[in-house]
Amino acid sequence: MRKSFHLAAPTAALLALAALAPAQAMQPDMKRVIDALKATKPAPVPQLTYDQAREQAGPADAVAAVLAMEGKPATDPDIKAMHVAMPGPSGKPLILKVFRPKQAGVAPLPTVVYYHGGGWVIAGTRGYQASCEAIAKLANCNVVEVAYRQAPEAKFPAAHEDSYAALQFVAKNPKKFMAVPGKISVLGESAGGNLATGVCMMAKDRKGFMPKAQVLVYPVTQEGMVTPSYKANMKSVPLSTPMLPWFYNYYFGSPKGKPTNKLASPLNAPLSALRGLPTATFIHADIDPLLSEGKMYHDKLKKAGVATAGRTWTGVTHEFFGMGALVKSAMEAEQYAADALKKSWGM
Repeated sequence: MRKSFHLAAPTAALLALAALAPAQAMQPDMKRVIDALKATKPAPVPQLTYDQAREQAGPADAVAAVLAMEGKPATDPDIKAMHVAMPGPSGKPLILKVFRPKQAGVAPLPTVVYYHGGGWVIAGTRGYQASCEAIAKLANCNVVEVAYRQAPEAKFPAAHEDSYAALQFVAKNPKKFMAVPGKISVLGESAGGNLATGVCMMAKDRKGFMPKAQVLVYPVTQEGMVTPSYKANMKSVPLSTPMLPWFYNYYFGSPKGKPTNKLASPLNAPLSALRGLPTATFIHADIDPLLSEGKMYHDKLKKAGVATAGRTWTGVTHEFFGMGALVKSAMEAEQYAADALKKSWGM
């Protein structure tokens, strides 16, 4: 039987944080996507098994539906994709999907190793193609998306080990990816943001290749601690607060002792574990339970001496990144990420 747990009570310190302003009214273009998602009548994820949750429609499906109504293509015709298999930590092949501008031909390009969201459990790579295409185009780079193992079939630290192995493989095999040696950064969304910063800590501990930069899009950085945005966005769509412990239970199992693990909860990592990590760029959405912890992690990295930057987009929800074909703020956020990546490569 799957174990469950409840979010810890808020501490006085958290409640004393500067109160979050009420979430802005949702932007009309964002609302159109959310309305399309609600029209599929998805069941609340915490009431589902992981198999059921994987089957029901998600944000990418809503975007596809709106694009179809507008007669727009679902994929970017200027981007090509190919698959590369590598030896995985589990002993089985790990699949990497490489996105690349067609106009680049075979010229070496800087590279982003990309980690998708979905709480380490759902979505998979199929839900994040638009993000990969946008970054490949705007930053004129390779984007290598990692099909890391998901829970509950593979629990912690499987996704982290796959993610780190993929980064090191790309760094050691630049010709295989038509990549510029050494010009490699990481980008992750949500649980993928947790993985992106996690592989930087792993690279520090294991003396492996360290990315030039980390771009963290509304990253998961802690669990078990109620934050102001948990309370403000308790019932938000597509990510609600009750979904967060559901994801943690499936990937980490019993939470006993896990919140103190720096990979599970980077926000709880000692400053010594964060010193020396690469430049971090944060992208936040205001209608998102993860807003507070993302900002708190931003502040903690800065305290550890890491160069940081970040912006919060108002009137948009979790998962807005990658919706640039429909949502103006998403287009801005994608360009913001691309600019940070190009800067990390000296471009």
